[in-house]
Amino acid sequence: MSDSQDQDFFYETRKFKRRFKSVDQQLKISGLKHTETLIRSLTEKPIHKYESEGVIAYGGMKLITRVLDKDTHREMAQATLLNPDSDVMTVGRFIREARITANLEHPNIVPIYDIGIDGNNPYFTMKLIDGETLLDIMEQLRRGHPDYVARYKLNELLRIYRQVLSAISFAHTKGVIHLDLSPGNIVIGRYGEVLVLDWGLARVISEDAEDEFGATSESIEMDYNETLAQGTPGYMAPEQADANALGKGGVSTDIYALGAILYTILTYQVPVEGATVHDILLNTIEGKFTEPKARVKHSIPTSLNAVVMKAMACQPDQRYESVLALREDIDAYLFGRATGAESASMLTHFHLFVKRNWLGATLTTVIIVILAIFMANRLMDKWAIWHWSEPLYSVDMLNPIADEPIFTLCDSQNLVLKNNFIFKGKGIEIPANHALWLQPSVPPGDVYMQCDLSGTPNFDILWRCANVPRKPQDRYPAGTILRFTDTALYVLSSPYATPTSRVVSTCVFMELLKHSSDFCALQEKVSIVIQQLENELIVYRNKICLLALPLPYPPAVARPQFGIMTRDSSLVFERGNLRTVSVQSKFGPLMPANIFMAANANNWAFDTYLYVARNTDDVKLKTLALRSAYYLVLYRLQFFRHPFEALKRLQNEFTLSPELENELYAVKAELYWQYGKFSDALKMVELISDPSLRQTSARNLLEYKFRAPKNVKGALKTILNLEVMNDSPRS
Repeated sequence: MSDSQDQDFFYETRKFKRRFKSVDQQLKISGLKHTETLIRSLTEKPIHKYESEGVIAYGGMKLITRVLDKDTHREMAQATLLNPDSDVMTVGRFIREARITANLEHPNIVPIYDIGIDGNNPYFTMKLIDGETLLDIMEQLRRGHPDYVARYKLNELLRIYRQVLSAISFAHTKGVIHLDLSPGNIVIGRYGEVLVLDWGLARVISEDAEDEFGATSESIEMDYNETLAQGTPGYMAPEQADANALGKGGVSTDIYALGAILYTILTYQVPVEGATVHDILLNTIEGKFTEPKARVKHSIPTSLNAVVMKAMACQPDQRYESVLALREDIDAYLFGRATGAESASMLTHFHLFVKRNWLGATLTTVIIVILAIFMANRLMDKWAIWHWSEPLYSVDMLNPIADEPIFTLCDSQNLVLKNNFIFKGKGIEIPANHALWLQPSVPPGDVYMQCDLSGTPNFDILWRCANVPRKPQDRYPAGTILRFTDTALYVLSSPYATPTSRVVSTCVFMELLKHSSDFCALQEKVSIVIQQLENELIVYRNKICLLALPLPYPPAVARPQFGIMTRDSSLVFERGNLRTVSVQSKFGPLMPANIFMAANANNWAFDTYLYVARNTDDVKLKTLALRSAYYLVLYRLQFFRHPFEALKRLQNEFTLSPELENELYAVKAELYWQYGKFSDALKMVELISDPSLRQTSARNLLEYKFRAPKNVKGALKTILNLEVMNDSPRS
């Protein structure tokens, strides 16, 4: 805003205030005599003491000029009557304002240097203030001026407001009420100083202060009659605006105006509005105004909203008892405590305590959590072993259930066969090339599955696999398959959530275990136990451990299930139960990441795997965590917006062993392939130094139905040592 606009705005503001000031009261004879006494008591202005340097402002009854004190060489402001021929009442009010202000020595009240009379025109000098009013600042904030918005944040405005409260609180202790508090009478200097001006309507309400301010009971009565209907509309208290409320003005009147100023600070609006002055005064008397939170779109703290509503209560006895109490609530907000006006609950007090002590609260919480984990691990290591909870599902075919069974029987293409259960001997018969599925999904985390079977040992255990229909060319469902034969146990691990572009799942690992004659002597009846503990798959046959295999990857499907698939001979399922780990068991370091993964919070799971790898000295655990992060990105690719950035971050942060580096190349190769970057995928395969893993990676890529360039496919076939390979999918 330009200087001319500033002056126009200032002039219009003063003009607005003058329109609504009633100075038509009659001065009593006793008041007239006292005013004449005041004038005669003033000393004459020294000749040539002050040199005028121009007009600063004018309005109401005063003219403000800039003068230079020749004795001190100090610039100051001089106030004189705008009309030297003013009536005696105006002159008396002018002198009283000067005397009252001069006796209120406070850092936030403009200091008065000198009072006197120049001929017949009284004057007083005061500090020259180079700044702008709070009204000007509010106008700029309402318009969204960027410089003002950046400078005057809420806390800065409350700092200004708090200094106003200090000034008025001091005046009240001296027995003086202002009666014309508004943003236009508050000036903020260039260096942040805050000064309350315009004490022309001030009243002395304490008899002890009469002598101090040069007042008498007569002058008090004169002041009362004169100032009753005066003030700034929108900021006047109801008892100030109501002509029938004579004699009810007091400390609470200033508190109402202070609440109205806070309202403007929060909303940039005048609290009480109306089409005419009469409407404004009527709405003020009736307490009709919109609370700050409902007035504007921007957020207003609930605590400050409550402070405004209490300070602007229509009835004086419902407001704050003193300005000091109001200031205490402002201090409470600034220091992060609950205000008395909001009647905060215990939960709010606790929230504010944590908020203002966030560092200490965070450190305390971290220490408590660390101690709890440490103590829990010590207790678990000392007293606890793995315990399994009560069975989630338990079926004994000696006592068939009349209700719908929890198993589903499917054919060779995994299509459900209804009402086809055949009870044979002590259990359900699973015909050749059929599958029996446990209907409920296998829960995430550490689980235990036991099943008793009888028949020829030529079957597959489908562990956490996808129970979906398959095409004839699909060799394996997505998941982990344990293939039992009469001579060996094969682990066919295909952890991919099979995309539509892939023909079959991939056999990424095969383990042949021969337990001499003990394994070969697999009898007609066998008890198979499968445990998954801390990402390790453990397989027992008749209480003999056959396999302990790391499974770093997540479940292949969203709802993995358990099934038994026969091949060329039938099998009888007798009994089985599924359990989860109990709360008494030891918690592994990867448990939080696994929980995130089970909840499909894959990005959090990835970050947690890296956190574990970053903060452990256990090489085995670090390898497992990094491998888990690899496979999490690969198998749940659709949940990562930037999968290559995630792997690059991992590669830059950690020094990888040759084994992990080769696996990273294999993971990147498949990612590139799925994104159609076939040449980059081939480069990753060629970087793999382990021949076995390189061949496995090449085979994985060729399993997709993507139309890759012939030279890339040829290179992959060369890696596999294949002379001829048909481009059609393998069956």
